[in-house]
Amino acid sequence: MGEVELLRLVLLLFVVVSGLLIARFYDKWWATPIVTVSLYFGVSVFYQLFVPGTVRFLGFEAVIFLTIISVVLDVALDRFWKYKLYPIALIIILVFLGSTLIYLEQSKHTTMEQLMAEEVGDDFEIDRLDIRKPLQQESVSIDDEDVLDEWKASLNELELKSQEGWPRVSYLLEFYIDGNRHSMELDEHGSIYVDGQNYYIFNDEEVIDLVKDDSLDWSED
Repeated sequence: MGEVELLRLVLLLFVVVSGLLIARFYDKWWATPIVTVSLYFGVSVFYQLFVPGTVRFLGFEAVIFLTIISVVLDVALDRFWKYKLYPIALIIILVFLGSTLIYLEQSKHTTMEQLMAEEVGDDFEIDRLDIRKPLQQESVSIDDEDVLDEWKASLNELELKSQEGWPRVSYLLEFYIDGNRHSMELDEHGSIYVDGQNYYIFNDEEVIDLVKDDSLDWSED
């Protein structure tokens, strides 16, 4: 788990525990999800404004998850509260919530190698690569086997995490494999769009270096 994921986990733990404790003073079951979700939105705004290089944090699924989990935990905490077992209740909440969030975070992780294997199989060769820069209206076509092998190796090394939103497209990559075209949209800020899903790239340095290689002969569209 990287620093960004760890920080997200800590913030979510803070939101849920704080929401539960604050809502105890209202003594209403509906106060817990309202306080928790409100804190979530506040922390999300802070997270996006002050933590550089992060991906989008807000999401409908997260709101639903927090609403359900906060109500369930509030009911459980109410039982412990009556018997004054606060430390045990907090430990159970932290362990349960932490385990759930870690599982949810890890389920979003994949690699480009896995995505390519699902789409074209494990053993494939890139016949040609066309790269376009939409803003500059420039393009280049690559059919050199050595360069294409470099691209294949770099792609297979990419570690990804699914995220919401749409990348700010800097490069449109069109790979021709066994006569079929496979498109990807890459930006310079660590995101790539593949097969209808946006991903954050943890290690995009090699791919960015390849696409910015001075030896590429760009031409106007």
